[in-house]
Amino acid sequence: MKPMRNAAWLTVVLATLGSVAGGCTTVLYKGPRRPDSEIAALISRDTMVVRVDKLEVREKGQGNYSRFEVLPGYHQVAISLNQVTPGVFTTNVKRSAPIVVCVERDSGHLYQTQARINGDRWVPEIVDQNTQRPIDPF
Repeated sequence: MKPMRNAAWLTVVLATLGSVAGGCTTVLYKGPRRPDSEIAALISRDTMVVRVDKLEVREKGQGNYSRFEVLPGYHQVAISLNQVTPGVFTTNVKRSAPIVVCVERDSGHLYQTQARINGDRWVPEIVDQNTQRPIDPF
């Protein structure tokens, strides 16, 4: 009887973790959910996606842990710096106003926004995680 109870508990834990992990994804297209092979996904590191095309998404995501799904094609993405460096006694936070970049996204690809920082200046960079190469904005 005890193994059955452990299996039920494990199922509840795994289902909860799956729903929490999936809860950070925001779908930015109309219609039914599509498979990963038909969409382009956007995640962030040390940055925050503020707007995709004309849709404000700052409040829809989870800051640096957001995931946005869009249809392939050209998109305007507003990105702000959101670098948090925890310390022992203090936490250092760098933030900025958003910078808009225009990029083309391919289906089945995962893209990551990140910051290229040089002293007090920074520029947003979007890296195709499938190829590990930055994509050129236009």
